[in-house]
Amino acid sequence: MNQATKIGLNLTQKLKLDRALLSVFNKKGINEFMLKRCWQHKSYKHFYRKYLICREIMAKNKIDLTGKKILEVGSGASIGLGYFFINQGYRQWTASDFFQDLLADKQAVKREKKLIKSIADKYDQKILSQLEFKDSQIFLGQKLNFSKLNIAELNTELVAGFDIILSVEVLEHLAAERMEIAIANLSAYLKSGGLMMHDIDFRDHINLANPHGFLRY
Repeated sequence: MNQATKIGLNLTQKLKLDRALLSVFNKKGINEFMLKRCWQHKSYKHFYRKYLICREIMAKNKIDLTGKKILEVGSGASIGLGYFFINQGYRQWTASDFFQDLLADKQAVKREKKLIKSIADKYDQKILSQLEFKDSQIFLGQKLNFSKLNIAELNTELVAGFDIILSVEVLEHLAAERMEIAIANLSAYLKSGGLMMHDIDFRDHINLANPHGFLRY
């Protein structure tokens, strides 16, 4: 979420307009526009926080990424989280999102370049050797991939294709009627013996000034 969006949402909460705003955001078309233009602008800080969440879960459960094919669901138009794990020995990291396509969006590529520079400067220079940019496009190496994936629809090409499927702060956005089919599809994408790991954020994503205020709705 970009800074202007945060300021606007906090202002609506202070003016007690957040209930009305929530109903507007939930309308088809407007929600998709906000997801693409406001929610999807992710920073180094955002992805590093996601990395710490995943690293803690993996450490507690002794999850080894060596040689694994990983699908990240709801990544936004970025492979941000995958960059932080790039030296963990995974075979391939596929980031996916329904609303944006990193490989087709020139603005997303510009943001990705900026993110990669931040990660290289603050975290690990080695990620620069994994990528190539040319003419507003991004060319990913053998270890990185991006898919414009709708988890509410089964993609038969991905069946039994992944050792690990994960998401951070994604599934809470799914409508109840889509959750069951989405989980069934993700289960189909797992290899035998594979695992899923989902971190779900129960805070209110609209009312930033009072993140637990959603309980009154």
